[in-house]
Amino acid sequence: MNEPLVSIIVPTYNSADTIKTCIDSILSQTFTDFVVFIIDDGSSDGTLEVLNGYQLNTRINIMSQDNSGVSVARNNALSKVTTKYITFVDSDDYVDSKWLEVLVAGFSNSNIVLSTVGVKEIYSDGRVKLRDYFSNVYSNEEAISTLMSENGPQGYLVNKLFLTSIIKKNKIKLDKDLFMAEDLNFVIRYIVKAKNKVAVNNSPLYNYIIRNGSANGIRLTALQSNYEETFDNFMLSMSKIRASLPNSYTLTQDSCDLMEGQMAINYMRAMQLMRSSDRKKWSRMRSLAKKNRALYFRTADISVKKKLIYLLMLFSPIVVKFLDQRRS
Repeated sequence: MNEPLVSIIVPTYNSADTIKTCIDSILSQTFTDFVVFIIDDGSSDGTLEVLNGYQLNTRINIMSQDNSGVSVARNNALSKVTTKYITFVDSDDYVDSKWLEVLVAGFSNSNIVLSTVGVKEIYSDGRVKLRDYFSNVYSNEEAISTLMSENGPQGYLVNKLFLTSIIKKNKIKLDKDLFMAEDLNFVIRYIVKAKNKVAVNNSPLYNYIIRNGSANGIRLTALQSNYEETFDNFMLSMSKIRASLPNSYTLTQDSCDLMEGQMAINYMRAMQLMRSSDRKKWSRMRSLAKKNRALYFRTADISVKKKLIYLLMLFSPIVVKFLDQRRS
């Protein structure tokens, strides 16, 4: 039996309600030359019982580990992969039938080292968000800047197809110390090491499910209870990304500045919602946002609405607090 061409890694944790939809969407692909590694991260909700229903499927390999986090789960699965290509799916999402076919087609030229498709963000209130960017082939640094841009395909693992040889040769793994922007960290390190072109397709073939509210609501609510830990971890991730970049990558350094400024604003909003009195942390975030203000307002693909919120948070945050409280 010939080696499959693609390995699909699916980490799962307490996903009993969603994992069947996820797996069935993978098994319905028009491109069929693949194998699936599902690694359960110590679920306690019946996820393993659902997975047992797929044990007879020869394409599916089911693995288990003690609860250690999604990055450890992905790394454990990566160690088992021997196929030419690797991609990822999250257990609460699902993929369109041509997702894998289009990803593989992105490697039609020999100088391509990463293939990307679009993401459809689906919210629990029924809204769908698509990012508006062009299909293209990008050089190394252009690709990183495009992935990090407001309307680009983003730094997700799940809408990308990687060459296994580059990952193995450069010993690229998910950083287990990161839980903020860990996907982006992995992708950027991969592109820097790969030193070649990235094929970007804007077809929204990956369905990214965002549960429990609206876009601002879910993100701000998620940040409230542990904003200090998440902000510090995000800044750690960004420092590691910067450290991985060649000195000549000034465009990507600007993209890092933009992300840090936007995240500082998000955390300031979260602090307001939870009535935090930590003025030292507030001052740190405001200084970071203020430092990157000029670059943020010069960037064309950031919406006027976001720029207005950014400005208000710097000079009249009470207005944004009122709006956020009405939404939450």
